[in-house]
Amino acid sequence: TTGFVMTKYFVDEKTKTEAYVGYRAASKAIVVAFEGSHNTQNWIVNLQFLKADFDYPGAEHARVHGGFYKAYKNIQVDVENDVGALVDQFPDYQVYVTGHSLGGALAAFAALDITVNRPHVPVNVYTFGSPRVGNDAFQLYFQAQISNSIRVVNKADIVPPLPPRAFNFHHVPREVWVEKSGVIVVCNGSGEDPHCSDSLRTPWSTKDHLEYLGVVQGQGAC
Repeated sequence: TTGFVMTKYFVDEKTKTEAYVGYRAASKAIVVAFEGSHNTQNWIVNLQFLKADFDYPGAEHARVHGGFYKAYKNIQVDVENDVGALVDQFPDYQVYVTGHSLGGALAAFAALDITVNRPHVPVNVYTFGSPRVGNDAFQLYFQAQISNSIRVVNKADIVPPLPPRAFNFHHVPREVWVEKSGVIVVCNGSGEDPHCSDSLRTPWSTKDHLEYLGVVQGQGAC
């Protein structure tokens, strides 16, 4: 993107979690972006539903997906240090955290991390094809901390229904659903609007997971 300066790229060798941090002066924006999983099919098949305690101040009874949380913990210090340095350098900038697929789950953790450490900094979250991250107590904590969050779901994307609600997982709001017809629906603030993607009872699609707003993941260097 014209004018964007990447200040840090990092990868965790254990989980292959990749992300970058940077800024764009024209937009007064600090950006934290998380890559999705390298092998979507294998990641979906191997998705585990074991939960871990979310040990943040005021997040009583919040539990999260253990694998997602472990992946974020491995890069947490990098996120805190690099975003913190940019916030100190550009105190009037807003922070934008984004990610696709597994990266969307990590973006939720990073946004909370930044907010807890820098409560005066506006944090905006935009994710694409994110799975459910935690239980209802977690999403309520997320809502209390993050005022601007958009979670885009493309048609019958196979990842957002996972892990299932039957395992006491609950999406963070606010969903924006791109219907099969291409119509964009802004859903309610519950995170689980029964009139949006949660209403689908049709076969889920890996193809819908790999294309968002006309951008095909895994092709053309994306």
